[in-house]
Amino acid sequence: MEREDIADSEILSRLVFNPPMYKNSTLIWKLIFEFQNNQCESLIWHRHVGFSPAIAEVHACGCRREAEKIVKARDLGKVPATYVGAITATAGAIQAYQNPNGHGFVVVHEPSEGREHVHVCYRSAPDTMTRGDKNELKLKLGEIFSDLDPHSCPAHPASQ
Repeated sequence: MEREDIADSEILSRLVFNPPMYKNSTLIWKLIFEFQNNQCESLIWHRHVGFSPAIAEVHACGCRREAEKIVKARDLGKVPATYVGAITATAGAIQAYQNPNGHGFVVVHEPSEGREHVHVCYRSAPDTMTRGDKNELKLKLGEIFSDLDPHSCPAHPASQ
């Protein structure tokens, strides 16, 4: 599949899991977008998730991911993370922000991970950014993305 350009008006969502991204009914912003080892973070592109209301299809993606996490956690003897909903923003809002030092984000279609898969990445080379730049950028995403659109998945056969 070829990469597609993502218009500023395109709607993107981040799947949120408890733990670690959500605790005591609160979004934990520093854990929603970690950019561990300066890696990109995954988003879901509404355009490519289906024909019913897009957020319903995003939630279906979250429930499928929850089912995968249940199996993996069971195999490792751990408590699985549960999908609790999604936060949403436009590609344009994400890419428009630039901090005072000139750093920001870029969104890139990553179809090798699924047609609906998008990455949000630092726009500047991470080695040109201070820890403060990175923290400020991650927290700024909390202002750019919507409040949580909550969801609870039905029981998965793997969890029983």
